[in-house]
Amino acid sequence: MDVDKVNATEAHWVALNESRRQYGLLRFEMGLHLLAVKEGNLWEGKAESFSRYLEQLHINDSGARQYMRVANKFFLELEISEDMRAELALVGMSQLDRAAKMITKDNQVDVVFALLTLSARDCDLFLMEMATLERGEEFNHSSDVTKALSNFRQLADDQRIEFLTRIGYTTRKPATTEKRLTTK
Repeated sequence: MDVDKVNATEAHWVALNESRRQYGLLRFEMGLHLLAVKEGNLWEGKAESFSRYLEQLHINDSGARQYMRVANKFFLELEISEDMRAELALVGMSQLDRAAKMITKDNQVDVVFALLTLSARDCDLFLMEMATLERGEEFNHSSDVTKALSNFRQLADDQRIEFLTRIGYTTRKPATTEKRLTTK
């Protein structure tokens, strides 16, 4: 690759990550504004309810609740540092929301570490396991596998074949006796 292309690639990489960070920080800011509006009944005079206020702004109600929950937990309750907020801004909102529902001052380091280092799927599993253990229950990794296997078994034959094809599973025909003898 030539130097100009390498430089352009790096410049766009840096710019895209900075844009993602700014977008993430704006989601936090939006959550704080929504919290202030809701808690102070500042929607009165603009709409007949907070839900109607959100509708007028074209903000999804469940999305707004996620933004508020995340902003409340990470900014107001836990008072996470500005540097850490900038890092958390790169994490998906549904993961942050899941974490906001269970993070405490006691488990904050573990939860933030998981959010910042694990893939989305692994982080979700980690958070589920942590929440289960904190409730004093035993986490069963195989229950999801058991459910998937049960669902697979309930499929009709043609649906099973389609499923196996889509995941790239192929069956190999066993080598004939003749081929086995000639390959040795």
